[in-house]
Amino acid sequence: MNKNIKTISIIISKVPKDAWINLACTYFYLGMYTESEKAAEKADKSQLKTRLRFHLAHKFGDEKKLMSFHQELEDVVEDQVGFSHVRHLKKMTFLCENVLVKKRNLSKNALQD
Repeated sequence: MNKNIKTISIIISKVPKDAWINLACTYFYLGMYTESEKAAEKADKSQLKTRLRFHLAHKFGDEKKLMSFHQELEDVVEDQVGFSHVRHLKKMTFLCENVLVKKRNLSKNALQD
């Protein structure tokens, strides 16, 4: 049993520092958002971790976390692109909802005529 613990300690010490954030990003791109969030929590603090958690907050619809992570974004290209992407998705969602409401109203009006 002692040998197993020593083996595990050696394996853990050889894991790259960015393994958790890489795993979190992989889960994110696979659409496994809950797993991505759990892996990101274990990752070291970094710009990528902040950016990923910003996107996860958007995916989960958590406005409070979204605004919190937005405050942590920096003035770098990667963060600006990520912010623009989320803003674009929100705008598209709003526009799609408006189109559906207008279609519904048009069909109601057509039925009344």
